[in-house]
Amino acid sequence: MKNQASAQIPLDYFGLLLNQAPSSSLSAENWNGQYISLDSSPYRFRWNTVLVDPSLANKVSGDGTLSAPVYAIQPGKSLGGFEISSAQVPGIVQFFAQGFAQIASGTPTLQNDEPVPSCPQWDFENPQIETQVTGATVGPSDPSTVSVRIRAREETGIHPCQPINSKSPAGKIAVLVLSSHTFDPSEIDVTSVIFGPSYAAPISSKLVPTGLGESIGSDERAEWEKALEALLPESSDRKNVHPKNLLLVFDVPALDVQCGLDQSLFLRGKTTAGQQFIGAVPAKVAGCGSNEVGKHKRHPFPFKWWMHQR
Repeated sequence: MKNQASAQIPLDYFGLLLNQAPSSSLSAENWNGQYISLDSSPYRFRWNTVLVDPSLANKVSGDGTLSAPVYAIQPGKSLGGFEISSAQVPGIVQFFAQGFAQIASGTPTLQNDEPVPSCPQWDFENPQIETQVTGATVGPSDPSTVSVRIRAREETGIHPCQPINSKSPAGKIAVLVLSSHTFDPSEIDVTSVIFGPSYAAPISSKLVPTGLGESIGSDERAEWEKALEALLPESSDRKNVHPKNLLLVFDVPALDVQCGLDQSLFLRGKTTAGQQFIGAVPAKVAGCGSNEVGKHKRHPFPFKWWMHQR
């Protein structure tokens, strides 16, 4: 795990969204790994560290701030020793990460002895995972969910899409769902499809010939997709696939893509036969200042994609 040099705070919490506990796991020294299954949020395996320098343990500074975990990963540094083992086949999984921030506090008054904490670094309205940095990687996949290849395109589905300006999003973006030997995009239930952090629904869809708009440049070829090909070579075989791909078009403003938070954009849905699927593309975001982090809008149905799977 590496904390980018441009990060403003140390990394003390990260993990993967997994539908079941791994058979075994390892953690770096002074870090803890745990599988968490709660009905209120997606199941996940997370690593975190909370230990501080022994000389600072149980001490609070004069201004009420806490000591940062001494074993957190500092900006520009990396740490190994994290591992999970699973019998499940590899596929696309979503990762999440967050850095250490001071606990929010409020000042009691005679009129209000339990004030709501006021702190710009904390969000008390959104579910936790919706306020963390997320992206796609390769990990143990849900047996009931197939990983599919998708491409982000401009509205016609032929050319690569332009970066999304998170400050003034506009226009349309298309997602091309590629066919394979085992997955036929023509069987997708379009009404079930959601895309991006706000679970946007497509505004149009159509079948297009296989091969049209499929090719990608090396800059779009994410590390997780190359890793998946290395583990499952048959996934990159484009011979004798189904003759049609599915082109889905979305309104860019409906995606709610934010600076700093969205490293990948996920497409989720199911086929008319009930087969669930997931695909992901790297997020291209523009209009962001140096070290700027956005904030997702409160969605009326938190984890809609996950609730549909349960």
